Amino acid sequence: MLILGQSILADRFGKAAQTYNDYADVQDRAALLLADDLRRIAALIPPGPILEIGCGTGLFSQHLAQQLSHRKILLSDIAPDMVRACRERIQSPDVKFAVLDAETCVHWSQKFSLIASAFSAQWFKDVGTTFDGIFESLQPGGYFLFSVPTNESFAEWKKLCSSESLNYTGNHLPNEHKFRAFWSQRTDSFSLRTVRIQTKYANSMEFFRALKSIGATTSTNEIFRAASFAAPGEGTSAEPMTNLRRVMKRWDNAAKGPIIVTYEVMCGIARRPL
Repeated sequence: MLILGQSILADRFGKAAQTYNDYADVQDRAALLLADDLRRIAALIPPGPILEIGCGTGLFSQHLAQQLSHRKILLSDIAPDMVRACRERIQSPDVKFAVLDAETCVHWSQKFSLIASAFSAQWFKDVGTTFDGIFESLQPGGYFLFSVPTNESFAEWKKLCSSESLNYTGNHLPNEHKFRAFWSQRTDSFSLRTVRIQTKYANSMEFFRALKSIGATTSTNEIFRAASFAAPGEGTSAEPMTNLRRVMKRWDNAAKGPIIVTYEVMCGIARRPL
């Protein structure tokens, strides 16, 4: 998986903090899905502190704070500006905030009754190792609640790349079947579900602009860098920009109006054995 260096990731999402909410329609709808899962298990969560990693601007965090009021909650993100945005959204004496990298801070001296990750695991450099660390950071009987876009997302973009004989160069996203195999080896108490979310954009330019505005760009990926409208000197070349324009032109001509982009969102609940 092509993943940004963590300092670059923090910088990108930090810069997107001010525009994130304006373009995070899919993330907001996915947060509602995960909030439904939280509602199902809320009464089963054992006593103890709660952690969210990758809180962003607080789209899911607000559901945590509302449904689990009077519980001690720690909301964290790798980007300080995202943490500040989340703090502005959620004000409660029971909620604390921290800047941290979940991949290096998963082994805690204290254990959590619930750890949540909403639309952040796709950015982990090593998902399996990080998930194992998260699971070990749960109390016996504690829950890990997560959502993530799967590799079935962006079917429209992939189809257009294929029709133009171009490689699809967006991030490689998690595979549902691999997630099922992973969790089946660690607990008998887990559930996964996938939901397709479609969102509409005026044209392909608006779609790629939206990706940039939520921080979803990757400097290891030429066509994605072109898609993020990188300024001259940031390393983009004429060829990937030309390839991107081919895809965008084909997309807009085929749509003859607004374009539809499909995300497949996987929501998961995993319980640590007693």
